[in-house]
Amino acid sequence: MKKLVSVFIVFLLLSLNCGMVSNAVTAPGLYGDIDLDGAVTVRDVTRIQQYLASLYQFDHNTAVSADFDHDGTVTVVDAAFIQRQLASIEIPSSCGGVYFTDITIRRFSFSVPSGKAEENTPVTFAVTASGSQQNSFTYEFLINHTIVRERSEENSFEYTFNHSGIYRVTVKVYNIYDICQEYEKEYRVIPDIQESAALLG
Repeated sequence: MKKLVSVFIVFLLLSLNCGMVSNAVTAPGLYGDIDLDGAVTVRDVTRIQQYLASLYQFDHNTAVSADFDHDGTVTVVDAAFIQRQLASIEIPSSCGGVYFTDITIRRFSFSVPSGKAEENTPVTFAVTASGSQQNSFTYEFLINHTIVRERSEENSFEYTFNHSGIYRVTVKVYNIYDICQEYEKEYRVIPDIQESAALLG
């Protein structure tokens, strides 16, 4: 019984020190399938036209899917190529296709537990993710929705909070198709105990 209690306590402590998550984007996807119904249809063309007219907003992954000609931007050309494909008119062989979207964020951990880190203390954040292209994943880290570490192959970063408070720490994981999965965690930083004691003294 004591052994079971000890195992539970260890698991609980580990859980407190990391975000144990299983956020996933499912696979695969079709370029041009904006509404994710499993087929590229005239409805998807309409969505692109609405987006170009600022009547509809795309999130990051939808914009990736809408880039039918793979030139890095969503334009009227993408809508035109989809229309041509639907009419059985020849389009460049580079257009359309399948992309993989499976990204699972397994764990988002930090070297000092939330609520234990004092201001001016370096904290290392690390993420573990899996997927069919996991060897090519890149990682981007944000604090309060501001990028603090640009996309790179490094799945961890060190950050020093200069002030106490509650912060939103976000990791974004990208695969080779630029599909993104993100996870956000609240992180609390406490005042510097020694400095606070000195001020009180």
